[in-house]
Amino acid sequence: MSKSSVWFASLAVAALAVVTACSGDDGDDSHLTSTEQVNNACPATPAILTGTVPAGGACMAAEDCAPSCCSCPGGSEQYLAVSCEGGKCAASSEACSNTLEACD
Repeated sequence: MSKSSVWFASLAVAALAVVTACSGDDGDDSHLTSTEQVNNACPATPAILTGTVPAGGACMAAEDCAPSCCSCPGGSEQYLAVSCEGGKCAASSEACSNTLEACD
């Protein structure tokens, strides 16, 4: 594949990415989340959620954390999620439960 084809493919994937970033509505910055989805699925190569910090590791932003692939309840949609809770990356189950609004 030529460099221009790779660049175009990367651009197309990025253009299709649905990204939602939010912080807690209560003004508490200790609860930070972010999601990414492409074609109702977890992207194989994320454009936004590229963090590598494992669960329990220190984070300043949700995007620092390694993403988890989450499934929407009662459906076939999936999305990547990250959550930084009180300065630490959340476990996969917590990141998924903190970001269920991605399923709406």
